[in-house]
Amino acid sequence: MKLLAQAQARLPEVGLTEKVARNAWNAADGTRARVATALRTMASGIERCMYCSESLGTAIDHFEPLRLAPRRVFDWYNHLPAVSTTV
Repeated sequence: MKLLAQAQARLPEVGLTEKVARNAWNAADGTRARVATALRTMASGIERCMYCSESLGTAIDHFEPLRLAPRRVFDWYNHLPAVSTTV
């Protein structure tokens, strides 16, 4: 996705930490919404959490955690639909 590549290009080359990556992800409302729509479209009719398969995947999770791989924050292959953990 072009939006993901553009967001990735805005990340700092040096000093990219989990916190910086998470802040960039949280600030990318439009990008997150487009990723969520693409994931729902690809799993049309299923739309289940990739971990439990029981509930709707209403959030996007980074398969490889940002604390281990902050550079993958906008990597398409690192996004999965998941159950939202926020209450």
